[in-house]
Amino acid sequence: MARPPGADRSLTRAGVIVAVAMAMFAADLPRAHAQVAEVVVTARKREENVQNIPVAVTAISGDQVQQYNLTRVEDVQEQTPQLIIARGSSGSGADISMRGIGASSENIGIEQSVAVNVDGVYYGQGRAIDEGIFDVSGVQVLKGPQALFYGKNATAGAVAILTNDPTSHYEGSLTTGYEFNAEQVYVEGVASGPVSDKFGLRLAFRYADSGSGYFRNIAPAGVYHTFDIATGHLNTGPTAIPPNFVGGDKDALVRLTAKWTPTDALSVTVKGTFDSHRTNNNVDNSVDVYCPLGVPQSELGQPYATPCGKSFVTRQPALPLEIANTPNSLESLAGGQDFERYQEGNVYLRINYAQPNYTLTSTNSFQHLFNDWADNQNFTSAPLVYAGEHFTWDQASSEERFDTTFHFPLNFAGGFYFQTTTLHFNQDVDFAAAQNSAAPPLDQFVAYNKLSATTGRTYAVFGQAIWDIVPNLELTGGARYTHETKHSYFLQPYVWPALYGLFIQYNPANPTAGGGACNCNSIGAHQTFDNVSPEVTLTWKPTHELTLYGAYKTGYKSGGFQLRHLEHRHPGR
Repeated sequence: MARPPGADRSLTRAGVIVAVAMAMFAADLPRAHAQVAEVVVTARKREENVQNIPVAVTAISGDQVQQYNLTRVEDVQEQTPQLIIARGSSGSGADISMRGIGASSENIGIEQSVAVNVDGVYYGQGRAIDEGIFDVSGVQVLKGPQALFYGKNATAGAVAILTNDPTSHYEGSLTTGYEFNAEQVYVEGVASGPVSDKFGLRLAFRYADSGSGYFRNIAPAGVYHTFDIATGHLNTGPTAIPPNFVGGDKDALVRLTAKWTPTDALSVTVKGTFDSHRTNNNVDNSVDVYCPLGVPQSELGQPYATPCGKSFVTRQPALPLEIANTPNSLESLAGGQDFERYQEGNVYLRINYAQPNYTLTSTNSFQHLFNDWADNQNFTSAPLVYAGEHFTWDQASSEERFDTTFHFPLNFAGGFYFQTTTLHFNQDVDFAAAQNSAAPPLDQFVAYNKLSATTGRTYAVFGQAIWDIVPNLELTGGARYTHETKHSYFLQPYVWPALYGLFIQYNPANPTAGGGACNCNSIGAHQTFDNVSPEVTLTWKPTHELTLYGAYKTGYKSGGFQLRHLEHRHPGR
């Protein structure tokens, strides 16, 4: 039988949080002379002292980002307890987890449980871990559900990145360097300043190249055996010569920002960003340190098994030459070598209108990204399973928001959010033994390929009331309503004939053929999700150095569509 559509249900998460925020003074300084630097964050989408807000947040300043050499979203976990970012080769490309809550990287149709947000814009894909961090004013990691202000998929928390705007005075820098352990050369620069008294520009760029990498690759050049089902012949061919080192990265980021302030109340900011990341090894590197059975357990019984030891090595064989030389194939993009290439472009428009008693903000963005990769999928020296993938993501979003700042005890914040997304996904999987010379050239060495797309649309409204009961006691309450639709399809355009008993090939002439529960050789889903995420917080500040709060919050995890395999189900399975 055909596997039924894998439409995952949307999830909500609720939590109760009790926390203490306290500023500590140096014990050897008189209290009157102690100084604590103020840290300003935007955890509630407005500028506030981190000591006063009822949110568990790790704030990393722009200077700390540079000091710790945090160059991608993936690096933020190094400075953030309870944040874990695990890189995956296929699927969404990442599992971003907070406090043990995350989403598997295996499925590209499932969005993350920790939202990545850049300048107020939500990035909905796990590939955002490759997004570059440079010339930022700070990074804030918010822990716990953040649905009210950060929307869907901030179920476990959010990573918010704020980039720098043009300065009111001229400034510039140019830095280059060489990192000996990673053998990385980098150059970065910033130029910023006013063009006129009402208009400013800022240009920031960074390029880094670590060459071939720092993991020694001991995989040998091998041979690849295929059975041509069209001729009945068993064929043998060589793999490409693998590189001696892997793990090399090339990163580039360019951002141009223009800010226009025609009046004291109105500002218009436009940012254009191009970001690129490329590596010759897109999977987590495995290093054999301790092997009680004498060889790596992933390679037991393999003729390519590697002896154990404490060598800092990996084994990444290159692709078979016949597959790599197939013109226009996914596997031919790097000449038979493992690779991953991520590129993202984003155009951002923010309009801010501030009056003494209220502020109106409009944040709009269009994003396009693509990710290509090809690699050895059995993660051993044996040339058995390879795959290549092309994935694109387009997103347009707009948030309209208002905040009141009246002098009486009750104020409000709220707004409206709209987003459209389009995902396209194409993947080839190559098994050892699979060959069909009668197939179209792109499919001659393919075991099966996948083709899918998902279009999504999200509407949300949110609001919060802020009541200062007394000067040091604040009660806030609010909710976010989200309505989301997703339309998806998944099919396998080609299946090696020897695998017809396992995988279902799409037949455009008869798309309902195939039997099984769905009586089809393709699957689709039209999904609708509705959610209300409320939260209530009571904050008490008995002294300037101490903040106590208790909060009840909920989060909304967006539903998705299972994009893995369309296969036959056999009795007893």
